[in-house]
Amino acid sequence: MENIGCVIGNWRFAPKDNEKKGAQIDLLLDRDDNIITICEIKYNANEYILNKQYALEVLARNEIFVKAIRTKKQIFTCFITNQKLKDNIWSEEIIDANVISDDLFN
Repeated sequence: MENIGCVIGNWRFAPKDNEKKGAQIDLLLDRDDNIITICEIKYNANEYILNKQYALEVLARNEIFVKAIRTKKQIFTCFITNQKLKDNIWSEEIIDANVISDDLFN
């Protein structure tokens, strides 16, 4: 397997224009293979259920990010959760990967 370089960080956008919406991203993985993974980190006592309202917020935040940094890289969305992400129409439509926090430390 080939190693791929990666820059890891977070991101925040505070617009100067009151009409524009700000955004914050918990974790970004900007890879050398022209892919940026936007990670959303959530803690919940049970399975995390992604509803329509929050799914639309995630899509809007991703769009703000792409426009603000003017990237042409492919964008993936990953949820890092302490419990499984419940499969539903919204999680299947916008989430490319779900990592459970226990998997990071085992």
